[in-house]
Amino acid sequence: MNILITGGSGFIGESIVLALLRLGHHLVLLSRNPKRLENKYGKAVRCYCWDALTGLPPQIAFEGVDAVINLMGEGVADKRWTKRQKQKIYESRVIGTQNLVEGINHYGDSVSTVVSTSAIGFYNHKQTDEITETSPPSKTFLSQVCRDWEVALNNLKSKNSIRTVIVRIGVVLGDGGALTKLITPFLYGFGGQIGTGRQWLNWIHLSDLTQLFVMAVENKSYSGIYNGVSPENVRNTLFTKTLAKVLNRTSFFRVPAFVLKILIGEMSDEILYGQRVHPRKLEEAGFLFQFKNLESALENALNIKFILHLNKKIRTHRLHSLQYSQTPSGQVFEFFSNAQNLEKITPPFLKFKVDSQSTNPLKKGSIISYTLRLRGFPIKWQSLICDWAPNTSFVDTQVKGPYKLWHHTHRFLCYKGGTFIEDDVYYALPNIFIISDIASIFVKKDIVKIFKFRKQAIQQHFEKAGIKQ
Repeated sequence: MNILITGGSGFIGESIVLALLRLGHHLVLLSRNPKRLENKYGKAVRCYCWDALTGLPPQIAFEGVDAVINLMGEGVADKRWTKRQKQKIYESRVIGTQNLVEGINHYGDSVSTVVSTSAIGFYNHKQTDEITETSPPSKTFLSQVCRDWEVALNNLKSKNSIRTVIVRIGVVLGDGGALTKLITPFLYGFGGQIGTGRQWLNWIHLSDLTQLFVMAVENKSYSGIYNGVSPENVRNTLFTKTLAKVLNRTSFFRVPAFVLKILIGEMSDEILYGQRVHPRKLEEAGFLFQFKNLESALENALNIKFILHLNKKIRTHRLHSLQYSQTPSGQVFEFFSNAQNLEKITPPFLKFKVDSQSTNPLKKGSIISYTLRLRGFPIKWQSLICDWAPNTSFVDTQVKGPYKLWHHTHRFLCYKGGTFIEDDVYYALPNIFIISDIASIFVKKDIVKIFKFRKQAIQQHFEKAGIKQ
């Protein structure tokens, strides 16, 4: 299926894009900064420049498009709600969607499905009864945004023949997004309930939300409005206690309502009052939630893993990297299966050197020993290949080295005759209260720098081999 996506570079958008690519769909991405997307996805996707507030998307973007996913919008919680910020929140959603709809009307003759986001801010915060998709709207600013945002889809000229789906999203739990801000006070021992703590918090895990959008595109039985929330609603008090438990922190502190109002103004009402929203239509559709339980959802979103050799759960950090090569997966895997090639794709400042490998060629059970320098200090590192699937994936994990945990999954996905090269790394530092969290900031910068070099080196290698990227 050919799918056009707006907002594909955001927290939710990146997850949906990756899921659709893995399923073999062909994607068109619209962005104000298409270069950023091109650097990530290469020639695997079509990227076009579009400022949603200045007019219709380019006509060429709609060629052969079967479905449209609309995710664009200024972050609601990014800044204080000044008059200017509220205008940006409104226009990026409402005006942007109006222009997108006009683009579909003019150029999207082949479009048969439109899936668009909205938010549970549509509903009345102070309603005590359980809220479903048929519940009435509120009169707040955010509700007005959501109403006008959804109404914009009514202007589709071929509305009777275009299947439309609207997903009203709650708080999304994943590695990034709102959770990044929520955990900060807890990490430093200042976490706790907000206001009375009795307000409902309606959450959904990023994996479930991603699957919901995939289903909305692929499954023709999906139509109309759906509440994108988990069936397990929780009050703020329970949420904060569960978050503190998962992070192994206290939750004694409280943020009084008047303090929050002073700090963030009008937006505080979205936090201090929370309605109980139920995903009735998803349950009727038989949608299977991977994460129904808050504790397991938070553990996954915060990268808390059970580590076998440590015999306990620990919080890890994650780095995910993706790039596309027009090189067939067999050739790409062959390059990575030669341990000596690690030296070619590692930054010179690390002075990385492969000392030995227990087997040649590499296979499951192989042990590789290296030496390198981290910030000038000599380091001995030993990795075990714990999984090996030729042309598809392999996994290496640190046996000896500077990290408490280093678990690196390499995936190679065949796509359009080329290969998506995906690195998924979970790592953890030795646990020293607060110091580990501070040190992780600098370590993350180093790792990002290393993988940026790695991507460039991989691209240059295959270019020299006579294969254009």
